[in-house]
Amino acid sequence: DVVTLVNQTISRFKDESLPVVAGAYGVLVASVLTQIQSNKSILGNTASQEARELRDLYKVWVQFVHGVAHTSLSRICVAEENAASLQPLVQSVIEGITVIAEPSAAKCCVQVVSRLANLWASSTDTLPGGSVPGFRDFLFENAGRAFLEVSIASWLNPKDAQGAALYGELANCQRVFEKVSSGAWGSLLSSRLLPAMGFDDALILEYLNALRGDSEKAFRDVLVRHMSLARAAAG
Repeated sequence: DVVTLVNQTISRFKDESLPVVAGAYGVLVASVLTQIQSNKSILGNTASQEARELRDLYKVWVQFVHGVAHTSLSRICVAEENAASLQPLVQSVIEGITVIAEPSAAKCCVQVVSRLANLWASSTDTLPGGSVPGFRDFLFENAGRAFLEVSIASWLNPKDAQGAALYGELANCQRVFEKVSSGAWGSLLSSRLLPAMGFDDALILEYLNALRGDSEKAFRDVLVRHMSLARAAAG
């Protein structure tokens, strides 16, 4: 209820809610992350009321981070007094891509990741907020694995509206990664992430060419096709 109230405050007042959010941020983040991390193992139990309540909390939490990240409130996350909570906060959003197991929630998580990459994962200091030392490597490694895992998840259907929307967001976010890192994302894909999925050199080259091409739709189509192959290979 508290997280929902804060979300409503951010939605209504946006940047003007800074004093309220800043005052509640530390306690709120610590409390929610503790609840999520200590009970994460039950999330997959669809028959459990406790698990449903935790998934609902997780989704509201991601909405909170989404609201903070997409306003000037994002500077609260990297304030000195909150620096220690930045990594677990971002990790919780990345894990939400796969553990909530809902396309709409995963899409919201990916949108947050994309925004954070724009804020703090640049290879220079030319983007708003500059860069946070070490943030890019942490984000790319962890989000990259989550992106590939969710792309072959049994609950994700690229042919329905929500599944197609999530694949579109995954494609967009990877293009953001590639842009802000001046090609470092593509290098990580080709050296480790895609080979780990069993892709041969030809498939990797096709993936990278589409990633770096002019058409986001063309990359999305390649992403769907490649991940369909990986899903079939995984059985």
